[in-house]
Amino acid sequence: MDEKEFDPKTRDAPDCKDRRLTALVLDDQAIDRMRLIDLCRKAGLNLKFSEAADIHEMRRLLDLGPFDIVFIDYHLGMETGLDALRILTSHEEQVRAIPIMVTSMGEHQVVVRAMRAGCLDYLVKDDLDLAEIQRAITSALERRILLAAISQERATRQLARLTIERFAATSAPKMVHILTGMLRRLRSLRSADGSAGDIADQLAELNGACGELIELVDTIRTDFDPAATRRPVEAQGAGAR
Repeated sequence: MDEKEFDPKTRDAPDCKDRRLTALVLDDQAIDRMRLIDLCRKAGLNLKFSEAADIHEMRRLLDLGPFDIVFIDYHLGMETGLDALRILTSHEEQVRAIPIMVTSMGEHQVVVRAMRAGCLDYLVKDDLDLAEIQRAITSALERRILLAAISQERATRQLARLTIERFAATSAPKMVHILTGMLRRLRSLRSADGSAGDIADQLAELNGACGELIELVDTIRTDFDPAATRRPVEAQGAGAR
């Protein structure tokens, strides 16, 4: 692991020319930040990390440029992750950021409050492993797509599409496979009973949005898996409908 790369004095701002996804890790324990960063890389996420030990440092980094993912530890000395979450979600340049709360075992109420306040998923620090990292990322993306699919704002949908595209283009093949499966699961909602009026309209919108995103991700998959060109996306997803 390159120590210089993780020096917060030299890794201040997301580089717009760098194709990697950008991530901010807010945690007052350096060893916990390093552990999370290492697990993300092993999980197949090619992220350019910045680190903050407190909310003051987080504010400074947020002002330097947009992030794709922000991991927020709940326990921050005199402040909490909910304080940090409010700062993140109100920041004009961080509309694309995916907030993920990091809690301790048994903090169910913290998770509930965080999700209500805008977090898209959570991690339990005591249970951190590759599978949990992949689960949290894909679950957060699912929620973002669901919100975009039922949104009437074109910009929101474009943001969701761009987010998936960047994840798929810069992640390892295993992670791309997980993302593709996630999109297929969402698309399978077309088979749900649409008798509930507004629900039917929302599912129709969801199907259209996810259909486009599935085609996009499946196209990107061929860069990693040449055999994917012999398995059309419609055929692969047939069993899920």
